[in-house]
Amino acid sequence: MNRATCQRIVLVLISLATLFISNTAFAQDDTARVVVLKFETFDVSEPVMKTFYSALEESIDEHPTKVVAEGGEVTINEMMVTIGCESPSPECLAQLADFIEGDQILFGSVQRSENIHLFTIRIFDLRTGEFESEVEDQTVEGDEATVSQAIPALIDSLLYGDVGKLNVNINGADDAEVYFDGKLVGKAPAQLTDLPLGEHAVSLRTPDGREETKKVILKRGEPSTLVFNFEEVKDPGSAKPPNFMRVGGFASVGVGVLSVALGVQQRVKRNNIDEQAQNESVLADDRITEDEQEQAQVLYDRYDPMMQTAHRNYLLGVGIGAALIGTGAALIVLSKGSDTPPAEAKTKKLKNIGIGIAPSRAGAAAGLTFEF
Repeated sequence: MNRATCQRIVLVLISLATLFISNTAFAQDDTARVVVLKFETFDVSEPVMKTFYSALEESIDEHPTKVVAEGGEVTINEMMVTIGCESPSPECLAQLADFIEGDQILFGSVQRSENIHLFTIRIFDLRTGEFESEVEDQTVEGDEATVSQAIPALIDSLLYGDVGKLNVNINGADDAEVYFDGKLVGKAPAQLTDLPLGEHAVSLRTPDGREETKKVILKRGEPSTLVFNFEEVKDPGSAKPPNFMRVGGFASVGVGVLSVALGVQQRVKRNNIDEQAQNESVLADDRITEDEQEQAQVLYDRYDPMMQTAHRNYLLGVGIGAALIGTGAALIVLSKGSDTPPAEAKTKKLKNIGIGIAPSRAGAAAGLTFEF
């Protein structure tokens, strides 16, 4: 064996060893190289797709067993035309293993109708010939900011599966049923786990037929909470307004009674002053001396102003009090008609209302006259 032949044998052995080591290292490496194909789109803005692709690459690179690979410049439909397939079935997609430098392909579509975006995302494993995971026809409703907020949750749902958590609380109702995307999942309050990530509709239905629906975006590692309030709230339009006429009537009667009481108190005061003056002017006999006459004049000058003031206050208190009581009574009578429904109320009006105050032997008298 010559020297050249020996060198060729050594080179072959080195190549085989290198290939063996390389294949062994690859077999031990569970990291999947994911080729992100270009998505089919319909009426979707460029900013939304830019956010979508950026979130895809970031989420894949953060995954513990995946990494983004090059080669995603074409759509899945263009790839199928190349290999002569009509639909992205596992049998069809398995043939792409000879054309793609990767272990998995990620593809799908994004469509928009008014303010609703529809996402379909799939991962096909070229090594096993099967779909690893998919998000089928997931909708996100709202403006572009809302869609951008929901996109990472959609991608996490694809990469990590159903790991969403949701707490549903309720006030004002018992035995309410909880529906997640239209499917009955239990009764509130509830702690739901293993839910798909992304935007979902949660509805509560009470036994008496009340129902409320809320939207929620479930994110990986972030439990969400929804609170439904079924406590009865009175309609301000149906609330009965306060009867100000009746309130004013009772207030007038109350003030009137107080005024009369103060007037009576002044009457008692006047009588006490009069009695005190008489006690101080007791005569020794029927004859009035000059000193007694002077003393009587002093008593008169002392007590008469007080008696006059007390008497005047008595007249005012009783007179004004009687007038207020009469007015209040009239307002109370009028207020009864305002509580009657318009369809049933009889048209009544007070006519010839009269309030009179006049002096009397007792001090004063007040009266109220009215007719319908």
